[in-house]
Amino acid sequence: MRQLLLVSMILMCVQHCYAQKSPWTFGLKAGIGSSGRNKVFYPESGVSEAYKTGTNYGFGIRGGYRFLKYFTATLDLEWQQVRDERFRTMTFNASGTGRVVNTVRFENVFQRVQVPIAIQFTPFTKTIKPYVKVGIMPNRLLNGSFDNEFTSSESATVDFDKAEADFNIEPNKNLDRQLNFFAGIGVGIGKHLSVECVHYFAGRLKYASDYHLNTFVLYPDYYSYALRGAQFSLIYHIR
Repeated sequence: MRQLLLVSMILMCVQHCYAQKSPWTFGLKAGIGSSGRNKVFYPESGVSEAYKTGTNYGFGIRGGYRFLKYFTATLDLEWQQVRDERFRTMTFNASGTGRVVNTVRFENVFQRVQVPIAIQFTPFTKTIKPYVKVGIMPNRLLNGSFDNEFTSSESATVDFDKAEADFNIEPNKNLDRQLNFFAGIGVGIGKHLSVECVHYFAGRLKYASDYHLNTFVLYPDYYSYALRGAQFSLIYHIR
């Protein structure tokens, strides 16, 4: 009986020491932030292209491995929804009508699965542990839409159209597979919590609204900056 009790105590001590010193971490992650950019372009006379940011949110899991005292490699698996807005405004003078302003408002929404892989530098190891991180993020767009609404100062008519993204069209192939860079800062609080803010770097997405081989029809392109942005996340470390 005493031997069994001694073995049990030894196993408990070993397990406790391993839990304290293990370089592996695992946790749950949830985040919210801003996607896109605020920018106005004037591609031609009487035409303006205005982009506005939208809200993103997501959730997932995180794994980490501390390979040096101050350095940890992290890998997340998460789902995220991103969106932004685009306004195309055309202004011209019409005979007998005067100044006419036509506006098309696009709401661009995408859902994606992403795998952020980063190196995290934590120079302090006390209760409050600030850190910086940089990494790459392979991601796959699951679906997308380009809802648009047309209004004109010439009439009270409002036309609405919903366009689902089709990544099987020849010009859009591989657009659903993206590789972005990101960087950010964070702080570990105690043993189980971290908060961080990262910025995703991505260019403008150019999407062909339609395409038919051997025709001379020019279909309009859709544009979006929704794949870039910043996200504020809360991570709960289970171990």
